[in-house]
Amino acid sequence: MRHLVERMLDDLELAFLLGHGYHALLGEFVRRLDAAGYGDLRPAHGFVFQALRGPGRTASELAEHLGVTDAMKRSWNLVKGHFWHVLVVGLVAGIIAGVVRGIFNAIGSANTVLALIMGIIAELLVGPFLALVYAILYLDVRARAEGLTAAQLRAQMSAP
Repeated sequence: MRHLVERMLDDLELAFLLGHGYHALLGEFVRRLDAAGYGDLRPAHGFVFQALRGPGRTASELAEHLGVTDAMKRSWNLVKGHFWHVLVVGLVAGIIAGVVRGIFNAIGSANTVLALIMGIIAELLVGPFLALVYAILYLDVRARAEGLTAAQLRAQMSAP
């Protein structure tokens, strides 16, 4: 029993050190962003900037450029008449993602390090799956709302 407790403490120590290292790295990253004049930018905004070409923008410049209020109005109007479709697809995708996460969490529940690894693997599977579901859902609802055919949608997507 004593050996088991010592092993668990060692695993907790490693998980703590990994978490502390990540926190320190993230803190340094945010500090450097602030020093470079991007104090309102956070690492969570990274996925947006990966999609942009050319020089990056601050989060406020991006919101101003994209017209966030107009985008929200467009999204609201796009979903009108398709509420139940969007809700059911979102719920089913969320349930599937939850089941996958649950399976990987159950596999990793015996060991803290294994739990960390299984959590990362689960997110590597679930993240792209959810992004794909929501991208397809958007295209589907948009095509239905605007009466677009597959050829018209394809042409719009390939246009610069």
